[in-house]
Amino acid sequence: MSTLAPGLRLHDRFLLVGRIGVGGMAEVWRADDTVLGRPVAVKVLNPSVGSHTTIRLATHREARAAAGLTHPNITRVYDYGEAALPGGGLAPYLVMELVEGGDLAERLAAGPLPWPAAAAIAAQVAAGLAAAHAAGVVHCDIKPGNVMLTPGGVKILDFGIAGLAGTPDGDLRYGTVGYCAPERLAGADPTPAGDVYAVGVLLAEALVGRRPESAHGVARFPMLPGVPPALTRLGAACLAADPAARPTAAEVSDALGDLATSAPAQALAARPVSPGRAVVPAPTSLLRSRPDPEPEPVGGGVRNPMRAVAIGGVAAALVVIAIVLAIVANPGGDGTPGGTVAQAGASPPAGEAAAEKTTEPPTPEPTDEASALAAFESLLAQAVDDGKIDEKAAERITNRLDDLRDAVAEGDDIEREARDLRGELLRDRNKEHVDEEVRLQLARLLIPFNANGGDRDGGPGRG
Repeated sequence: MSTLAPGLRLHDRFLLVGRIGVGGMAEVWRADDTVLGRPVAVKVLNPSVGSHTTIRLATHREARAAAGLTHPNITRVYDYGEAALPGGGLAPYLVMELVEGGDLAERLAAGPLPWPAAAAIAAQVAAGLAAAHAAGVVHCDIKPGNVMLTPGGVKILDFGIAGLAGTPDGDLRYGTVGYCAPERLAGADPTPAGDVYAVGVLLAEALVGRRPESAHGVARFPMLPGVPPALTRLGAACLAADPAARPTAAEVSDALGDLATSAPAQALAARPVSPGRAVVPAPTSLLRSRPDPEPEPVGGGVRNPMRAVAIGGVAAALVVIAIVLAIVANPGGDGTPGGTVAQAGASPPAGEAAAEKTTEPPTPEPTDEASALAAFESLLAQAVDDGKIDEKAAERITNRLDDLRDAVAEGDDIEREARDLRGELLRDRNKEHVDEEVRLQLARLLIPFNANGGDRDGGPGRG
């Protein structure tokens, strides 16, 4: 039973007001700093843990390192102390910035995020980590519960128990199973690459609403319809088994910030989740078009990582602030200003009810390659959500779609890639996994690419 209680003063300065949360190693309390007259958060380690000399010294050392970090996406550490508690025992405690809002874990309980929102949040997490890594500090426990969504943007919690890059931590293994990089689970010392791995897991979880599957101890980044191939490739790189193959946090922040701010408006709509669970779409009011890129330095110079942090963090901040303002102002609702909470069994508006009665998704009538690609992707995503295409078939089709998209961008082999995609749609192995009407609708969308190589009703494709 906790010996902490409202009204308790730590070192005659920090007056405990109310408990915010409790974990296996510590409790977090809202408190008043009676000297400076400001609200703070105080994290008090459990006396049974805090009395361990090694843990106490490590916490003190790492708190000093974390206190030197100043970044908009990092929760500040103000002070460190060791208090004798009324029930006995010595309890180390950290005094931190009090962050108002909800954490990402609470948000994901309502379902996955649209990919631009997931990318924007992960970009700000990576931006904060890049600043920490530049100072030689590794977080060691990035997870949705340590990512706060505040009215001002993302804040990373728990830098107070971070590790120092390359410093042996003995028998101590800070972190949470499922987010720890495989090398850390094998006993390696903390490195920035371990934090990047955790960002990859967090990004995947934000996209699907749960932690990604793993193989041989390494998480696998999901391939999802409607998610840009560039984002999927970046997420997979973060989850590379070899730490040296992962990008830096600065590179992740830069790339995700660009993706989030260049998202088309239709990508901001959330995928449906189970009945009764609301999903918050990203508001579009603060999205802006991507600025003209600066010319790369002659000679292929290396990009300044802190410049990448600034670009990724500031660009993504506009998106994240809009998202979290909607979440904070309307928790559990649709996230749109003035929106209502989605409830199981609630009657939809008349227009929505009419849409629900439509048994087959309408076939768009594209007039060019760009609109055909967009219509194909939209129809594919809707069919997956409606259960008319299973995940394995959708993954095979999406791989071919990515090849066609690349061919269109490069202006080469477009007709061949379109024929291959049509063949994948119509081949026999997909007949049990793809609704027949949806198969024909998707095949018709490939007509602008001159890919109608089979019979008009959908003859067999390649393979």
